[in-house]
Amino acid sequence: MTTETYTINRREGWEHLPPIKVEIDITDAPSDAVKIRRAVIEACLCGANLGGAYLGDADLRDANLRDADLGGAYLGGANLGGANLGGAYLGGANLGGANLRGANLGGANLRDANLVDANLVGANLVGANLGGANLGGADLGGANLVGANLGDDIVISSELDRDAITAVAREALATPDRLNMRTWHTCETTHCIAGWATHLAGERGKKLEEKFGPAIAGAILLGAPATEYFYTDNKAAAAWLATFLEPAA
Repeated sequence: MTTETYTINRREGWEHLPPIKVEIDITDAPSDAVKIRRAVIEACLCGANLGGAYLGDADLRDANLRDADLGGAYLGGANLGGANLGGAYLGGANLGGANLRGANLGGANLRDANLVDANLVGANLVGANLGGANLGGADLGGANLVGANLGDDIVISSELDRDAITAVAREALATPDRLNMRTWHTCETTHCIAGWATHLAGERGKKLEEKFGPAIAGAILLGAPATEYFYTDNKAAAAWLATFLEPAA
């Protein structure tokens, strides 16, 4: 086996910690992208502190990074699709534009993390700590947010708020032009499901959307099950909403 000592540098502001040096197998002469992948995984297996590590654009698809310490790490643009980050510490990490599609973030600490424009489609965020995280522009289609902690005692419920969704249904289906699932807000009288939820919640809804973005705000107001319909088309969304207006049997 041919080995090499690979060095993972720290991002700016974390120079007080030494670079992370990991011995990896390069028998099959991997590319630099494969080397960094192996180094990160090996470092996690060894329990190394990856705080502040610079891992921008790294390919970490399907990597097992469970319980890893990545606090303050730079993972902007990294591909973490399908990765296991359950229980990982990512407080203050920069994950802007990262691909976390289908990733397991259950129980992960993402407090104050930057998740702007991150792809979190289908991600597991059950019980994750998202307090202070910036989720602006993040795609959370199909993500499981049950029990996610957003700080300030805000926890996304696993139960659908039937009163809130019924109010949305009444407004959105009042006329054919009041529901538009292509964008969060079209105008004062036309919104998508999450958009209607924040609009009807008044000042509270406005503040939640400003702080967390429309998808998370909608999940807080309607409950986690509603998020399944946030990214559907008008026909599917209207059909679902209509079920809340049907008379009780």
